[in-house]
Amino acid sequence: TGKYYCGAALEGVKCNCCRGVCGPISGCNCKHCMQLDLEIRNLPKGFLVNSAGVISQYRAKEGKYACGKLLNTSSSVKCLPTSQCKDCQVLNATAARYA
Repeated sequence: TGKYYCGAALEGVKCNCCRGVCGPISGCNCKHCMQLDLEIRNLPKGFLVNSAGVISQYRAKEGKYACGKLLNTSSSVKCLPTSQCKDCQVLNATAARYA
């Protein structure tokens, strides 16, 4: 996915999507590894990288992150704050971890 992981215990918000360890098997990364994800991509505030390695932008009006990728290969529906891909749903549930 092109994301950084260190194997440390995850801090902050607890989620039901991973084992609580920063690593590619669980899909979540810690605050420090997310910071590396943002720095390597030169992303400003208001962006995070979801577990698929796709850049997601915070939409203030809806208060959610969304990446804009197609939800599936047989649809033209994109990931938006109102209809999100699984990776952005997880990102929104854990976004407070990266604040």
